[in-house]
Amino acid sequence: MIERLIAGVIGQASARVMVAIYQLAIIPLMIAGWGADLYGEWLILTGLATYLAISGQGLVTAGAMQIIHKLAKGEEEDAKETLAASFTAILLAGFFFLLFSLCLFAGFGLGRFLSVTHINGEELLALLLLVSMQITSLSCRSLFMAIVHATGDYARPALLSSAVRGGEFAGSATIVLLGGGPLGVAGWITIMAVIDCVAQWHFARSHSSRLRLSLTFRLRSARNGLVTPTLGNIATALAINGIGIQGFRLITAATLGSAAVAVLAIYTALLRFTEHCTNMVLPVLQLELARRGVESQNRKTVLSAVGLATLAGLVIALSWLVILFLVGAWLCPWLTGGQVIFDPHLLLILGAGTLFVQAGRPSLTCLTARNHTGAAGLLLLAGWSLALLVAVPLVMVAGLHGVVLALTFGEAVSFLVCLHMAAHYLAIGPWLYLVALLHPRTGASLVARQWGCWRQRPRA
Repeated sequence: MIERLIAGVIGQASARVMVAIYQLAIIPLMIAGWGADLYGEWLILTGLATYLAISGQGLVTAGAMQIIHKLAKGEEEDAKETLAASFTAILLAGFFFLLFSLCLFAGFGLGRFLSVTHINGEELLALLLLVSMQITSLSCRSLFMAIVHATGDYARPALLSSAVRGGEFAGSATIVLLGGGPLGVAGWITIMAVIDCVAQWHFARSHSSRLRLSLTFRLRSARNGLVTPTLGNIATALAINGIGIQGFRLITAATLGSAAVAVLAIYTALLRFTEHCTNMVLPVLQLELARRGVESQNRKTVLSAVGLATLAGLVIALSWLVILFLVGAWLCPWLTGGQVIFDPHLLLILGAGTLFVQAGRPSLTCLTARNHTGAAGLLLLAGWSLALLVAVPLVMVAGLHGVVLALTFGEAVSFLVCLHMAAHYLAIGPWLYLVALLHPRTGASLVARQWGCWRQRPRA
């Protein structure tokens, strides 16, 4: 087990490093080439696709976890049915996203309300089409990767995907440097997303050659416990990534302008480094819990794994915050060509939200791996909706600082929801669960047990 987990962490590390480089390097290029206003409009129109499609909680997560579990148990026919149902759901979601977006922007003039003035009507419609194609391709990619993950191979799908992301970054940067606009960059990103999807499918077929892609509208999956966690995962994705990121971008654009959206994106991108670090471990933890199944995983091991991830995330987040406070006054102007000035108060408020993220996401990962996100998703959706409502008066009083205060409030609510639901799943009290998570001995016990098992294995 320990070799498989180490290989998975290495694979995830390559992917997260590539994403971090991509985000931090593309921001100054786009701001220099397009200006802060156009970059803010780009974030408004294209951000939702990325966060919905590649989020750990999304449309196909429940199906992917069930495919991993079924294939690991040798139940290939059930895995085929889940694959077909999830593939159908992805295609329908891409179509309805496009239809809904066209109605909002073309029919109801949402672009004018959000002050989208640098992208004309024809480019706007083309961007929406490309965004829907990205949602479809990236969601299918995640589903196909699950087939390979079921064999315990967590590294190679991530390495393949990170290589494609490298090509995506190189092409996007070249287009921006040559004077290309948002439509050209979106087209290139869509092409690379399709390439990634096709490559992952061929990789999956090499592991399970009898699996086939097909469409189905049968609801037998409801009896297999797939519908409830899927709805919970969609609600979670809409809460954390839809409202928590894109919703706050929209309200910022409507009240403060698209340039303020760019400022918010720069600070969140800097703080997201801590999530990239912990995401080297959390996806592997989620996949391992899903693959091994409920029967073979006792409460103590789950608690130890989640506790280890929580403590590591908090230590990384605190360390990175200290570094940002030391170098932020130089880093922000350097990244943006002097267009964004360092604001320590903004960083402090968003940093508090980052600590809530690191404290709560491992518990949510545990719930996602076991497809127990139904109630949690609804509670998260309600909490983030409340945070968005709170942002309206705060932004009128405190501007961008009011927006980030509401964001941090949303992360605090998310932490409490994840804490309560994970404690309920593990059948222990919330306070006892919190104490166990933050106790260093909890995570250390898992490391000691796995190290002991590895040392006792006979050598060839």
